[in-house]
Formats: sequence, C-alpha cells, structure tokens
Amino acid sequence: MSITVNKQDGVTNLRLNKPEKRNAFDSRMVAQLHDGIARALEDPACRCLLIDGVGEHFCAGRDLQSFDNALSHEEFAAADDEWANIFRMLDEGDLPSVAVVRGCAFAGGFTLAMGCDFVLADKTARFQVSEMRHNFPAAINTPVLSKLLGPRLALELAVLGETISAERLYDMSLINRLTENGQALAEEVELFTNTIVARDKLAVGQTKQLHRATRHGGLSDALNMGALINTQAALTGKFANAGKSLKK
Repeated sequence: MSITVNKQDGVTNLRLNKPEKRNAFDSRMVAQLHDGIARALEDPACRCLLIDGVGEHFCAGRDLQSFDNALSHEEFAAADDEWANIFRMLDEGDLPSVAVVRGCAFAGGFTLAMGCDFVLADKTARFQVSEMRHNFPAAINTPVLSKLLGPRLALELAVLGETISAERLYDMSLINRLTENGQALAEEVELFTNTIVARDKLAVGQTKQLHRATRHGGLSDALNMGALINTQAALTGKFANAGKSLKK
C-alpha cells in the first residue's frame, strides 16, 4: 500500500509510504489518501488526523516519471478533481488534521502540508512550489497559500518557486511547532495530538466551523453562529459544569 493507516488512541495516522520516491504520489496514492481521509472523517472514534511520510522526507509532490500522457481528458479531470477534493475535505471537515514534515515538502507535498489545520516540523524540513520551475502554475497550492498568507508573500512563493526553509515558514506563521531534530519532533507530535484528543470532540468541531466561517465569510455571520453555539452549550449544561469545576 502506498498509504498505510494506523489507528491508536483516537488518532488516525495516514502515512505516505514510498520512501524510495521521497513519497512522491501517483494517481493510485492520491486515491488511497482521499479514501483514508474520507474514512477518518466518518469514523466516530477518530479525534485527530495525522499525515506524515515514511523515511527522511514528507512528500516530493507528483511522481512526474510515472505520469501517463496517454490518459484521456476525462481521466485527467477525474484524478485532479480527487486531488482538489482532498483539500475540501481537510478544510470543511470538523476533524482537526496535523501534518508532520521532515525533509522535503515540494509541489503537491507542500500543498498537502499547508492543507492541514496544523503543521509540525523539524529543521530538516524545506518547502518549495516546484511547479513553477517546470513552467506550469501550482494550481492547487496557489489558492491554499493565498488563503493562509498575505497577498504579497503568497504570490512570491507561488511565482518564484524558491526553496523555503522551515525557519522562514515558521516566521510566516505557516508552521505551528518547529523542533531541532526528529526525536524532538516525535515528542512534540505525541504531546500535540494527545492534547487534541483530550479536548471535547464536539467543541473542537464547532471551533473549526467558526474558524472556517470567519475565513470564508463575514465576521457578523460567524458571530451569529458563535452566539447559537454558546446557547447550545448553556442549554446542555456545559457552562454550569465548567463553573462547578472552577469551584473545586
């Protein structure tokens, strides 16, 4: 399998498993990743989705050597729709997602990392919008980066295609935790995911909904949604229970 799946203590780990190709993906691997994310979103036992890579690298992007120019227009379109839908699921689903990056996260690998809610990396990580180096645009990563960054920085990354260090991406607020080495990264991943799992699943999902509503719509609509969520929390006893715990 190009994607291995491990479930433990509320965390579903989807691991890119083609280390001999720096975890570069082909259409089969994208289909497996799409299926793994969809299943995690539907799994009531899953509290956190973790995506990482086997070996020294996260993902080098599309495996261009395996690219089949004989595919029909319909087959091309179907494969690219499946790839784009991965990012819709990560964004629109209530399940928090965490990318763990070591080594290269190039082209689609950069997109996959940025498409997750959180990014944890060590200082070996480096990122690159490689598509522009091959004279075509980063058609999925550009909108993802443009949602996350200010317009000047997003366009710089998308157009120049330079290799970006983990330290610079951390300074851009695109990485949540940056560690010195792989061992420290593994420890941070365990702490980070355990903290997510310990939180109330409904509350985490509602927080993602509010966050998404604010990014994609107006503040007023998001505030209206927040007021309804507060009312629900009060009516279900969560405020009262929190007050009791504070008195202890």
